[in-house]
Amino acid sequence: MFLGGIRIGIVQYESSCEEIRILQLQIHPDYQGQGYGGGVIEQLLRLAGQGPVSLAVLKGNPAIRLYLRAGFKVVGEDDHEYHMKTDPCGYSRLN
Repeated sequence: MFLGGIRIGIVQYESSCEEIRILQLQIHPDYQGQGYGGGVIEQLLRLAGQGPVSLAVLKGNPAIRLYLRAGFKVVGEDDHEYHMKTDPCGYSRLN
């Protein structure tokens, strides 16, 4: 992700007929809290249409608040991560 020629982040995802899975979403600390991460999530939700979007987030990562606001729900967990997914019948847009 670039802003005015400056790399401010990275997003990696894979798309299949069943879902979009976010593999990595990182925003440089200088650009966090400014809506860039939410904008990327909004684009992926639109790309998915009515299909689900899933991801895993490390426990304790403050980005979990962003994902919850975007409509992701915790659907499982392991020792280190929460596994999250949007509702395939729709989602809540970020405010």
